[in-house]
Amino acid sequence: MKSAGLPPGFTIGHDQDQEGITGCTVLRCPPEGARAAGVVRGMAASGRQMGVTDPSQVVERVNALLLTGGSAFGLDAAQGVMQYAEEQGWGFPTPHGAVPIVPTVVLYDLGLGRPDCRPDAEMAYRAAQQARPEGIDEGSVGAGTGASVGKIRGIASATKGGLGLWSQRRDDGLVVSAVAAVNAFGDVVDRDKGLIVAGARTAATSHELVDIHKEIVNGRMPTGFGRQNTTLVGLMTNGRLPEGWLRRVAHWAIDALALHIRPAFTAVDGDTLVALTTDRVPCEPHQVGLLAQQAVGRAIHRAIERATPLGGLPTAAQLTPRPLVW
Repeated sequence: MKSAGLPPGFTIGHDQDQEGITGCTVLRCPPEGARAAGVVRGMAASGRQMGVTDPSQVVERVNALLLTGGSAFGLDAAQGVMQYAEEQGWGFPTPHGAVPIVPTVVLYDLGLGRPDCRPDAEMAYRAAQQARPEGIDEGSVGAGTGASVGKIRGIASATKGGLGLWSQRRDDGLVVSAVAAVNAFGDVVDRDKGLIVAGARTAATSHELVDIHKEIVNGRMPTGFGRQNTTLVGLMTNGRLPEGWLRRVAHWAIDALALHIRPAFTAVDGDTLVALTTDRVPCEPHQVGLLAQQAVGRAIHRAIERATPLGGLPTAAQLTPRPLVW
């Protein structure tokens, strides 16, 4: 299946530091904004303005979503997106001017490049400024620049992660798109082929994979292991969903992590998904949820397939896949 374009009105932009090995990705909404719903499944999440992704809040629409590296330091980059949105006149109306609404989620990439290099407001402003609806780069770009997967034996034995994009379009005009920045503790698996395709390697110099699930079951989960992981997902659709259903769609969509990353949602991951909709096309919610789950799964694999070597880590294309044992 070929990836379709983004839902009308959405654009995506990246900016990164290839030497510091970090970056950020901005999902820009249409000028009128988009409804949002967020789901956090990992136990080590960090974010900013995530309260607005709760449908019970007063603010009903967001102007952009920022996915960024830099761990909690990267939260400051949101100011650059806010500046860009303010210049466009976008935001929640108040008596003293519009206040841009930019929920932000971060991943930990300080261990791969220079830990003192983090996305800042200038980088995020450039990403917002460069956002476009098509021709969007994937792989070791944006929030996926410093991403890695499979860290049970430490970062030196991991595989290069990245950022992937996938869209699904129906004949009635419904579009569901997912952007995934894959920086998982666990392995990425291909269930159809029965293979572990990226993850922890037997040693820093090896191209052979270990099975993290098996390692943990056999009692080899490191104690005191740092929270240096997280898969971030931005979901975009133009489906017109009833009240409360966008959050349900977000829950179905984030389930894709458990299907393609083993294990997901750990105590050392901050796995988070934010779903956005412009409510323009009538739809059936279950259909949107399943399309979203498929799009997230495909985006995860594209992130791995399109990654390029950085920080001394090999890509999945350089490794020998390992049979997946259930």
